Amino acid sequence: FKKNGITYKKSRSIPAKAKKEQQQIFLDERLKPLLELAEKSKIELFFGDGVHLIYGAELGYCWCKTRQEVKSAYGRKRFNVMGAYNPITHKTTVISNDSYLNSTEIVELYRKLREENGNKRIVIILDNARYQKCELTKKAAEEYSIEVVYLPSYSPNLNLIERLWKLLRK
Repeated sequence: FKKNGITYKKSRSIPAKAKKEQQQIFLDERLKPLLELAEKSKIELFFGDGVHLIYGAELGYCWCKTRQEVKSAYGRKRFNVMGAYNPITHKTTVISNDSYLNSTEIVELYRKLREENGNKRIVIILDNARYQKCELTKKAAEEYSIEVVYLPSYSPNLNLIERLWKLLRK
């Protein structure tokens, strides 16, 4: 295999319903200009999303002669985290609970972001989850003077916080 250039690699998935053209337009017209403003310290840019961690082991692969077994908790209990990641400073602001993520956690995240960033202009990029786009969160964003930018549908690959969540799961 190696002589023919074949190596051991893990496959990765991409969103099946993603529209590449829409993603490219969003990247060129919205995301890149926002990143440039953030690099110049004109705005505080955050990528926001929630993650639901289970109380148990997320097992991977290993080279071994016999299967390895790891004792792990089992059940439906989860630890939920709503976070906002700043790609320039690498600072992450989080709200967590062990019940559900909903619009009240988004409002609390907005309050915390405003508290931590004073009077700076804040822009947060979110996906299209219903609880992130409801009337309560829109009013809170207005109250805390936070500009919300929504990703195109089926575009988790454009949300940088997803990379942090992937690392956290491992």
